[in-house]
Amino acid sequence: MYVRKVFNNNVILVADNLHNYILVGKGIGFHKKANDQVKSINKSQLYINADDKWSSMLIKLISNISIEYLEISSLIIEKATKVLESSFDEYLLLVLTDHINFAVLRHMKRMDIKNEILLETKNYYPKEFAIGVYALQVIKDKVNVSLPEDEAGFIALKFVDSSLDDSGKQDAIILTKTISGAIQIVEKDYGSKLDKESISWQRFLVHLRFFLARAVNDKKNVKNVPDDMPLYKYISNRYLKTFKCAQRISDYVESVTHSEVSINEKVYLTIHLERIFMEEE
Repeated sequence: MYVRKVFNNNVILVADNLHNYILVGKGIGFHKKANDQVKSINKSQLYINADDKWSSMLIKLISNISIEYLEISSLIIEKATKVLESSFDEYLLLVLTDHINFAVLRHMKRMDIKNEILLETKNYYPKEFAIGVYALQVIKDKVNVSLPEDEAGFIALKFVDSSLDDSGKQDAIILTKTISGAIQIVEKDYGSKLDKESISWQRFLVHLRFFLARAVNDKKNVKNVPDDMPLYKYISNRYLKTFKCAQRISDYVESVTHSEVSINEKVYLTIHLERIFMEEE
């Protein structure tokens, strides 16, 4: 294996007789130059196939941003691989690097984006969100930029989207069908009153997707969080019609997924539905 290109002390492009690879690791490019032999690779170094389209896209990306963002992404992916016990699509390095670079640029221009589904991300994907929090710390340490918590949620979803295996793709098909069934329940109850272009409706769809993803994968909705009975009693009495709709959705989801819908989830569904109907009045 020999060096094709040295990007900096920590990132190099190498090749053997069959493939190109990107190696990322502390000091891996130190005193290296093109055509030098690479005799061994430490386990701590990220080893990524860099062939064909992927390779050209990566090199183009690196030519337009600081190489530090590639190093940051590699550290985050390495951490996620261990914590989530999962492998990820090779394009995640590209996607994550580009996302972080753009997020930092936006932040420096005071153009941060509010994450409307931050709460749902925390609740449904706690491990992935922990990776997002870790990512913010790495970014802070490497480039001295403190991104808002919203970005931890956005980064978390990169790992959710990239970790689907074949069984996950099958779950996605079930998820799509279940979402369709839940929407039909809402349409039956409220039909012509729905404004499907409203922000509240879009937020409801996002919330519904996360809720059903948890149910399809048979995961606990809010881990170690007790049911809020006082709030449940208040919501179910205060918004009776909306709560009944949420209850019908819950019954349908339980029948399809064989996963119990928590009291807290019924409360969240009711609140989201109520927002939609308040906008219509």
